[in-house]
Amino acid sequence: MLTGQANNENLSLSKQAWLDAHSAYELTTLHRYFAMRLLGDQNSLALMQIQYQINHWLIIPGYIDYVNGYPDSGIVHDISVNLDVNSLREQHGTFDISEVTLGFHVIEFLLWGNDSDAVPRPSDDFNAVLELTPEETENGYFLEQLSNNRRRLFLSIATSTLVKDFRALQSLWLSEEPSIRREIESTSGTELIVILADSMSAMLTEELLLGSLYPMLNGNFAEAIQSPYSRSTQNAVSSQLSGLERLLLERQAESGITLDLVFSAISDEFSEFFYRDFDASKTCLILYYTAKGREI
Repeated sequence: MLTGQANNENLSLSKQAWLDAHSAYELTTLHRYFAMRLLGDQNSLALMQIQYQINHWLIIPGYIDYVNGYPDSGIVHDISVNLDVNSLREQHGTFDISEVTLGFHVIEFLLWGNDSDAVPRPSDDFNAVLELTPEETENGYFLEQLSNNRRRLFLSIATSTLVKDFRALQSLWLSEEPSIRREIESTSGTELIVILADSMSAMLTEELLLGSLYPMLNGNFAEAIQSPYSRSTQNAVSSQLSGLERLLLERQAESGITLDLVFSAISDEFSEFFYRDFDASKTCLILYYTAKGREI
């Protein structure tokens, strides 16, 4: 069992580490959409499964831990659920796609808690309990069954499992890199531009329009915000769009050219219009998500 006591400083450092890691992951969103179009069916399904384990949202917070009005809800308080890697993997999406036990947003909720009323989770929630009260002893409890100790263990397992899933994602990429490289080298420049354009369109459609903006237009604001507990959805959106922007401007070989130059070759007016419109849209979306995140 974990020992030691939590404090506000360590909790703040953990939150910042989460924000940094999640933004870094979202920065690769477009690259993953592009890779999906070059991988075979089996590996595409494997990539989708790993992504579901790493970053699925929405989550059901009451499935994880207590929420306002329900102080004993969630796996943290359900001592019939074993807290180990295999158990959490089995519980992940078993009955509903939103009943998740793994990934960024489970860790997010464990760190921030249900602070919709602007009262953050206290660091005391992670203090190790090292001694049973007489009442707990009389009722037959063990130290590892107490909510604080289970919460600490849950967070530890969820974090280590996320790291393992990152390594699985890296292994999949490294194992398929030669075939992806061959696929790219055998594809004409025109076809690659089409694949990239399709990847950009799919990312913007699935991540922003279908996943977020359309629910907002229908009044489902809570379902449209992917990081409501940390109030950092704008960071994720900014990273996703920055990943797109980087792909437009990056060049992998001295002899190569950027997509930015391809746009300019089509038309200077088109290139100027595209980037002006892109920058304006990015700024508006970040401001919009920032404002909506404060309201949730």
